[in-house]
Amino acid sequence: MLNKLKEKVSHIKFFEEKMRFLLFALMLLVALFLAFFLFKRAYASYQSSAKLVANIDKAIYLIDSSKMSFNIDPEQIIPSNEPYIYKFSVSNFNEFNRSEINLTYGVKIITTTNLPITVQLYRNQNYDDATATALLSGARIVQDDDGAWYNIYDPPGVYNMDYTDKVTDIYTLIINFPKTYSSSTTYADCIENIEINIDSSQRVD
Repeated sequence: MLNKLKEKVSHIKFFEEKMRFLLFALMLLVALFLAFFLFKRAYASYQSSAKLVANIDKAIYLIDSSKMSFNIDPEQIIPSNEPYIYKFSVSNFNEFNRSEINLTYGVKIITTTNLPITVQLYRNQNYDDATATALLSGARIVQDDDGAWYNIYDPPGVYNMDYTDKVTDIYTLIINFPKTYSSSTTYADCIENIEINIDSSQRVD
C-alpha cells in the first residue's frame, strides 16, 4: 500500500514538473514572438524614417516671416513610366539660428501648362506607403497679363512651428508624365516650369 502511494505521489510530481516545463516553454515562445514582432515593427519604422529623410533636394529655413520660392529643373522631365520624385524640407532652424517666434506657413505649387503632367504632394510621409495621404485636391487654372496659362495648387493647409522646438517637415513632390507621350511630337520642344512657393508669417495665439 505504501509503495503504491509513493508511486502515485511520484507520478503527480512528474506531471506537475512536466506542466511547469510546458508552461515555461510556452511563456518563452510568447516572449520570443513578442520580441520579434516589436523588433520587426521598430525596424520597419526605422526604414520608413530613413527613407523619408534620404535624398533631400532642397532645404528651406524659416527663421522669420518670409516669402520664398524655388524652381525644379524642367529639363529632367521627360515621358516615363516612373514618377519623378523631388524632396524638399522646411525647418525653423539652420546651422546657426533657430526661429525666435512661432511660425505658420503654407506651400503653394505653380506649374505652366506646357506638358500634360500631374503633380501630388506628401508631407512627412513616404508617398508609396499604403497609408500615405496626398495633400493636393486639384488646381486652379489662371491666365496672367501676358496671356500665359498656369496651374495653381493652393496650400492644402497651414502648418505651425513653435519656436521652442526644432521642427523639420519633409515634403515629397510626385510628378507624373506618362511614357505614352514619348511617341508624340506635340511636346517634343516644350519645357514645363514648376515653382514652389513657401509663405510664412508669425503666429499669434
